[in-house]
Amino acid sequence: MSRTTHFLLKGMHRIGITSFAYFPLTSATSDAPDLIKKAAESVDVLKKGGKLEPGQADIWTRKFKPLKDDTLPDLEIIAFPVTKYGRVIYDGYCTGGQEELLSVDIYSAT
Repeated sequence: MSRTTHFLLKGMHRIGITSFAYFPLTSATSDAPDLIKKAAESVDVLKKGGKLEPGQADIWTRKFKPLKDDTLPDLEIIAFPVTKYGRVIYDGYCTGGQEELLSVDIYSAT
């Protein structure tokens, strides 16, 4: 996004966010429990092998706790209305924690 576009009050970050969605990883994929279990097992191997600093081990333990709880959101989708190719579409971002996982264009039916 150029500074000119931003100055002209155009572009994704100069319009209102229209939608937020928060949901657990298990809502996104049925493989989530297996993925979480495998990741936790990998971290346990590192812990037992002494490859993690004590603080790192604690951080990983804390990160897995909400992933295992389906009542807590792990992912976030944010939608922005924008115009591309003469049509209104929605740019969306899916984030996990604080990292962007996916950026998509969602075209409207009209």
